[in-house]
Amino acid sequence: LNLQNNLAKWSKEPLDGYVLLGSNGEYPFLSPDEQVETVRAAREVIPSSRLLISGAGMEGTRETIGLSLRMAEAGADAALINTPHYYKTKMTSASIEHHYHQIAEACPIPIIIYNVPVYTGLDMPVESVIKLTEHPNIIGIKESSGNIGKFGIMVKEVSEDFQVLT
Repeated sequence: LNLQNNLAKWSKEPLDGYVLLGSNGEYPFLSPDEQVETVRAAREVIPSSRLLISGAGMEGTRETIGLSLRMAEAGADAALINTPHYYKTKMTSASIEHHYHQIAEACPIPIIIYNVPVYTGLDMPVESVIKLTEHPNIIGIKESSGNIGKFGIMVKEVSEDFQVLT
């Protein structure tokens, strides 16, 4: 109820949309069912004219696809997917690219890559981001590494349609 009240209040402001279940929230402490219910409750009060982006990253590709599908059904317009990180030494550029590609292929809503090394311990290579921009269902990246040089390279190298956010 507090979430809905806050969102209703913010809906009076000229915002384009909302991000739920990102790294600044409580999503690590919520079960997948609670995460989906959060998005469902939010969509009830967020006007359809406003974008609703929902975190949906899990450690496994199949689990991430499953949660992304549920987020789409709950009303999310796009899924914010952080890099899996439990097996850091196995997260090569190729495995990261494969992970995101499989999700983008299976997901009915657009995917936004979430590079947040402060929490994952992995910094997604800019070359991987550039390769992934070729997939039509990967529409952007939330680049939270703090590396301004990397951010600049991304902005320069990706198409105008690909959103680079920080």
